[in-house]
Amino acid sequence: MEQPTFHEKNIPLAVSQIRADGQVPTTSEQFVGINYRVFKVDFSDNESWAIRVPLVSNLSRKDWPQSFLSYMVDNEAQILKELEEKGFEWAPRYCGHDSTFDNSIGSPFIAVTWLSGNYLEWTEESPQQPLRNKILEQLAEIHISLIECTKYTGEASATDHFKRIIENKVTRIRSGKLPELTEQDVSAQMDLLLTVLLPELEAAPFAVTHTGFGTHNIIMDKPGVISGVVSWAFAEKRPLQYAAGFPEILLLRHVDQPPSEILRSDRENYIAALRSRNNSEIVETMISILSAEDVEFNTMYLESIVSKSRHREMADAGWGDAPAVRGD
Repeated sequence: MEQPTFHEKNIPLAVSQIRADGQVPTTSEQFVGINYRVFKVDFSDNESWAIRVPLVSNLSRKDWPQSFLSYMVDNEAQILKELEEKGFEWAPRYCGHDSTFDNSIGSPFIAVTWLSGNYLEWTEESPQQPLRNKILEQLAEIHISLIECTKYTGEASATDHFKRIIENKVTRIRSGKLPELTEQDVSAQMDLLLTVLLPELEAAPFAVTHTGFGTHNIIMDKPGVISGVVSWAFAEKRPLQYAAGFPEILLLRHVDQPPSEILRSDRENYIAALRSRNNSEIVETMISILSAEDVEFNTMYLESIVSKSRHREMADAGWGDAPAVRGD
C-alpha cells in the first residue's frame, strides 16, 4: 500500500499538541532509518526531541498495514515508560505519542528525548582495540541492566511461550498471512524446540528484549562511549534464554557462515566483560547460555521462532547442525 498522506510540515504543530506547555518547536534535522523517519525538533528552552514516524514499507519488507504502524508506536511508548519507571538509564525518555492517523501529520508518531551522537560503526576492521573492548564492556553493562531492571516471573514456562508462537504460525499460514513458510517448516521447528530449551531455565524469569543492539540502534556520544540505545518498537518480553542471547553485532549473518576469528574473539571478550561486572545469578546464567557448546544453533533457532526470514533460512538449510534431543 502507499504511504498515507503525510504532512511533514505539520510536525511542529503535532508536537506542540502533546507537549504540556504547548510550545511549538522548530525542525532542525531529519534521518531515514530502517523502520522510521526521525525528525529532530528543538525548543526555545534548549530541549530537543526525536520525533519517530514509522515507515509503511522499506527495502527488506512488504508493506505493513496501518494497524501495525499504530501497534509499533503504542508498544514503544509502553516499553519506554516501563524502562524509565524501572530505572533503566540507556533508553531515551518518553515524551508523548499519538498512535492514530487522525492528527495534523496524518501518521502515528512518538516523541522521545534526543540522544546526541552518531550510530555505532562496527565491522571486523573497525573499531580497533582498545575501543573495541571498551564498547563491548559498555554493551555488556547495558545488557545486564536491561535484564535486571525488567526481569519478572512469566505467566507461562519458556516451552509454553515458544510453543504458542510456533503454533500461531500455522494459523497464519492457513489464513494466507505467512506465505514465506509452510506447515512442514513449522512442524520441523516445533520438533526441535526441546533440543534447544535448557530444562534448568524452564521457569527462569522473562525480561524485556530489545531484539536489536545493532549498529543502527546504538548511539555513540564520542569514540568508545555509548550514549544510549534507540528504536524500542519491536522490544518484547521473552524467556531468559532468549533475552540473554548475544547482541546483534555479535551474531552470524547466515546459517552456513562459521564465526570468524575476530567474531570468536569479540564473543570471548563480551563474555569476559559480563563476568567482570558482578557474580549475580542473572550474570552467571547469561554466561552459561553464551558459553554453551550449541550456542550457535541455539541462537539461530530461537531467532527463527520470532523472525520469519531466519525461519525460512534455517528451513532451507535443513536446520543445520541441530543438537540431539536432551534426555529428561
